[in-house]
Formats: sequence, C-alpha cells, structure tokens
Amino acid sequence: MTNYSTGTFASLTFQDYKEVLDPTNQIVELDQDKLLTNCICPHHKDNNPSLLLYKGNKVACVYHCYVCDRSDVDREFKKLLIKKGKLNLNNLYTTTLNGLHEQGVINSFTLDKLLSVRKNRTGSLRAEGREPRGIVQQYKQQQGVANGI
Repeated sequence: MTNYSTGTFASLTFQDYKEVLDPTNQIVELDQDKLLTNCICPHHKDNNPSLLLYKGNKVACVYHCYVCDRSDVDREFKKLLIKKGKLNLNNLYTTTLNGLHEQGVINSFTLDKLLSVRKNRTGSLRAEGREPRGIVQQYKQQQGVANGI
C-alpha cells in the first residue's frame, strides 16, 4: 500500500521532489523553495542544470528554463509525484470549472452555463480594459462550496 503524505502540494518537501527525479540528475538546492536540476525541458534537450523548480502550495512546481527562457507549470512532474505516492490525487485542490465538473461539484448544465457566462463576461471586461477573474470563486460562494475542493 502506498504511503501518501497529506496529499497536498504544501505538504511536500524537497526530499519528496528529489526522490521522484532521476538519480543521475545533477541537483543543486538554491534555497528552501528552489531546486536547480537538469531535468529535461519539454522544449529542448538539456545537458546542464537549466531547469529551476519552484515549490508551490497549489501546484507541484513552476519551472523556468534558463536555456530557452520558458516558464510553465510542470504537469509531467506532477504525474511523477502522484505515481511515486508523494501526492494523493483525491486530495488535490482545484479552481477550474472543468476540475469542479470532473469532481462532481457542478453538473454538465451548470458547467456549460458558467463557461458561457465567462466567455461573455471576459469579452465585456476586456473591452473595458479590465482582466476577468473570480467566476469559480463567485460560484463557490453562491453554492456554499468549501475552498478545499
């Protein structure tokens, strides 16, 4: 049986991160929140440490590659953490409409309605020069849904 941590990104330590990386990788701890490693960047081949991993509270890590200067949330790394038993997939937090739908918090009708509202709201807010935010949080508040979903 796999021994999971509490199943959240905030509960992970860099030891957890190191245990899922290839042991042949050169790993340099920059501080308590950053590791520099030669993980393979998905956009090119790496021969030297060039991928900076930031420990996150709601995502496994954010990476920044100093060779190609791309940054992103590393989905492949998240998969490794789950596969090695460092994360419990059932305890992960989501703020996306599709994530709420997949977890059964909202049904298909509500998902379609919210996506339509978001599309209309996004267009009108951007026309006013403002950035749209908060439709998921607004729905959660209206429905009394807890943030730990």
